Amino acid sequence: RRKGKYPTKKNRARLLRNLGNELRQEFLRAQLGKTRDVLVEARGQGLTTNYIKVRVEKGRAGGIQPVTLCRENLPEIATN
Repeated sequence: RRKGKYPTKKNRARLLRNLGNELRQEFLRAQLGKTRDVLVEARGQGLTTNYIKVRVEKGRAGGIQPVTLCRENLPEIATN
């Protein structure tokens, strides 16, 4: 095996993590403006049915409420 011909394990892992992050951001941006049911958890957070973390202002833990997704209530979305 020749050195330098193939990416190292660390480089492949880094590339895959970066790709995963880019795809996640693309997915989150595509959700902006959509209304999703959110399972309210403790401390003002919840999850949509497709596992998007959402900030919620009110709601009882364990309850489900509709939330329109925007940059302000999506903690995972990049701000740039």
